[in-house]
Amino acid sequence: MSRVYRISTNATVTITGMEELEQKMRAAVKVYPDITYEVVRKCGEKLKKDLKEETDAAGVGVITGNLKAGYSTRVPSNRTGMDVASYLMAETKKNPHFHLIEHGHRMVPRGPAKRPGVQKDKSNKAKEGTGGRGVAGYHMAEKAISEYAPKHPKFAMEAMEKILSRAGL
Repeated sequence: MSRVYRISTNATVTITGMEELEQKMRAAVKVYPDITYEVVRKCGEKLKKDLKEETDAAGVGVITGNLKAGYSTRVPSNRTGMDVASYLMAETKKNPHFHLIEHGHRMVPRGPAKRPGVQKDKSNKAKEGTGGRGVAGYHMAEKAISEYAPKHPKFAMEAMEKILSRAGL
């Protein structure tokens, strides 16, 4: 079957074979949301894992306890976006002061008996190299996102390949 398109009053164009391509494109549109959801969820889990590794590398858990328990990601509600970094949540009810640790604030243990070997130092005066904020921030989320960013296009291409293969294109 062919379709006829009128370009002007004197000219028409006939295109054949468009039905097969149209069917495959409709199949791709049907598969797209599910595959995108899977890939975005996978990307979020990878980013969360990277953030936990950065937290371990910074050694923050010695004083704060289980800071990593509050990290979570969510898939955008429209299921079409691939920007997982904006849906990373590090500050939740389980760790309400993450921003202080991330950007620089003195961490004080919750009692001298709970954390042996860590002295209570309540001074939050500016130290050298901290920009006047007291102590240097750990920038764990910032590092995790910057390390994840180069990997993201690979995940997006994998999603595109899955969509095309399931649609038969």
